Amino acid sequence: MDSIVAMGSSCVEVVCPDRCLGFAMSDRRLSAIEDMILKEIEESCEVVDLLSSSLASFHCILLGSSDSGKGGSDIHGGSEAAGGAGNLSPEEELPRTYEFELPRELCGRFIGQGGRNVTAIKTRSNTRIYVQQHPFSSKLKICSIQGTTEEIRTALELIRKKFPLHVYPHLTLIQVNVEPMHYPGTITLPETLQLRLPEGVTCDVVLTSMVTAGHFFLQQPTHPTYPSLSRLDSCMAACYGQGLDIPPLPHPVEAGIICAAHVWNGWYRALVVGPSEESDECDVKFLDYGGYMTLSTSLLRQIRSDFMMLPFQASECYLANVQPAEDDNLWSPEACATFEDLAQGQILQALIVGYADNGIPLVHLYRVQGVSSVFINREMVNRGVARWLEHPL
Repeated sequence: MDSIVAMGSSCVEVVCPDRCLGFAMSDRRLSAIEDMILKEIEESCEVVDLLSSSLASFHCILLGSSDSGKGGSDIHGGSEAAGGAGNLSPEEELPRTYEFELPRELCGRFIGQGGRNVTAIKTRSNTRIYVQQHPFSSKLKICSIQGTTEEIRTALELIRKKFPLHVYPHLTLIQVNVEPMHYPGTITLPETLQLRLPEGVTCDVVLTSMVTAGHFFLQQPTHPTYPSLSRLDSCMAACYGQGLDIPPLPHPVEAGIICAAHVWNGWYRALVVGPSEESDECDVKFLDYGGYMTLSTSLLRQIRSDFMMLPFQASECYLANVQPAEDDNLWSPEACATFEDLAQGQILQALIVGYADNGIPLVHLYRVQGVSSVFINREMVNRGVARWLEHPL
């Protein structure tokens, strides 16, 4: 009989005759497939101690045959019996990501008012769906679907039903992520490097960069680290402006690299978010002042380690509870001008009320005027350039 032996508080070793199968689980709730595997182990082995305190945080190593001892077939071979979950291949059924290009003009119809359409697809297919910026084209978006093979297939069928190919020939649903790719919003910085807005309380902020009326960057001028930013800017300008032989970024330039970017007669910390395979350019996000820009790689340099000590000062945010007034779900120039008029050039109050699917905070903004204040999110609606959403997501 196979046996399971407890190995301290964080490891379980399953000793079997001759073959090896290994897997690791992080500290989170078990998925249906992981739970199924654990039940298979319990049914086929003599359990000595299976970490009675928790099954959600351990590293499990299975050594030996994949035969359960009950005469069953190898889990990687044989035909699948009706309802025989034990014959499913873990490689085929573990969650994966499928990405396709979505024409920008279809984003509004795809997402639906208040996210109604995409939420229905996510619920019926049991997937997670994100719409993100395209790294190379302003006319396209990237739609990412996360789930098992069958769940992704169901989601694609629902999308195709809503967007028939003969009516929407440009929405091909062809997979574009054969090789793993990184897009804005999917690259997360280490917690110790990124200065974040506090949760549960309002804080003083200033608007430093606006992508659209609903997408912008904020700084915290009253944070203890903020005064050091001007000194950092001066030091970087002096260092990189002396014409020293500072090495460029290694080629090919990859997404996720933090570098120094030469713009506006200065040098600023930036993150590469979308390298181009066809030209010597890449999209970067500015980490202290916010905003995105396409730059030649000749304007980028490797960054010195001592310039990484100060937390990145710009916090990327979305405006909560509002969406564009137009049906195309795009922010109009009038909306952008209105938001800039309400928010630019003054200290605001920001309050996090939720997070988008990509982890970016959704905020309420207030402009304080003496003893009164203007709720900017609601004022955008009052001026007719936005529509109110009761739910922030």
